[in-house]
Amino acid sequence: MRSLASGKKVAPKSHEVIFADFVALRSFLTPKRLELIRLIRKHAPSSIA
Repeated sequence: MRSLASGKKVAPKSHEVIFADFVALRSFLTPKRLELIRLIRKHAPSSIA
C-alpha cells in the first residue's frame, strides 16, 4: 500500500481475492462455496478446472 500511495507501479499477485470489508467477504462465502473450499482442501485435486 505504501508503494501505491507513493505512486510506484505494483505488479498484482496472481490468484488473490481481496474484499473491501467483512460484509463483502461473508456475502461471497455462501454455504455451498464454503463446502467446495473444504472439499478442495481435503482432497487436494491436481486441478479444479
